[in-house]
Amino acid sequence: MKIALPNLSFPYITGLSSALKTLEDTCDIEVFIWKAEKPLMDIIDEIKPDLIFLYQNQANITLDLAAETLNFDYIAFSATPIQLNKKPIAYITDQEHVSNFINYQKNTLIVKPSANVAQIHNGKSSDMFKSEVSVFNNDIKLSSEHIKILEWLAAKYNTKIFGPQKIALPQYLGSTDIFERADAIKSSLISIDLGNFSCLDIGYLKVAPLVLNGSHDLYKNFKSIKELENILDTLLSKNKERKEYCNSVYQDVIDNKTFYHRIAEIFRVIGDSERSQGSLNKLKELVSC
Repeated sequence: MKIALPNLSFPYITGLSSALKTLEDTCDIEVFIWKAEKPLMDIIDEIKPDLIFLYQNQANITLDLAAETLNFDYIAFSATPIQLNKKPIAYITDQEHVSNFINYQKNTLIVKPSANVAQIHNGKSSDMFKSEVSVFNNDIKLSSEHIKILEWLAAKYNTKIFGPQKIALPQYLGSTDIFERADAIKSSLISIDLGNFSCLDIGYLKVAPLVLNGSHDLYKNFKSIKELENILDTLLSKNKERKEYCNSVYQDVIDNKTFYHRIAEIFRVIGDSERSQGSLNKLKELVSC
């Protein structure tokens, strides 16, 4: 099966792409990442994919024209149903838009935050990144609340701050790629999720995640610096409690919060149970290493 995905810097599509690439041998698939600015007809004609992932604005009349001579299916990331003759085999949408798909419930999946296991699995501790607390500002817009938290952390703890948004603190070490990010997380005792769902990657790497304004009861959440301080001081001083917390969050992630689970759901909804199970088997292989 040939699968084509657009090269877009959205965490969800990146996570799906990286997981799919690791399944090429075991699930008999070929994964092609195409530049989104390249005409869709060229992609369909050159690659001749069996399955294409498209965002709503990419699903246009080209699909109907291509379907006249080529046999393929596509999955649409969309807020509303696609109004073309060539219908998607499945939809992926946000929770806020799910009511638009009441007539497509059997083939509609909801976007779920997930750990990018395929790319972070080999994260390792490094002296260069060693810290008590790590923080990443990827995929969020820094607010005054975020800055106040970062300044306080930098003043009180051995903190390292990373991400594309520059911060005027000596603890800010710049942007990282996803592999360096995994090493930086693994090199810390605790990592702060400022609202970008990094808690799932943190949890998979068996580091303690703290989540700003979080709502999941299993995760340690905080709404103020005072709450953050109490949690940090407890986890940093009580190694056993921190380890138990890390293990419980790790188990939660590998139970159903990785992109291998999302791939399994996609294959299941399009009727490919063998590849669905193959994705879950790959996750089992990785976590057993």
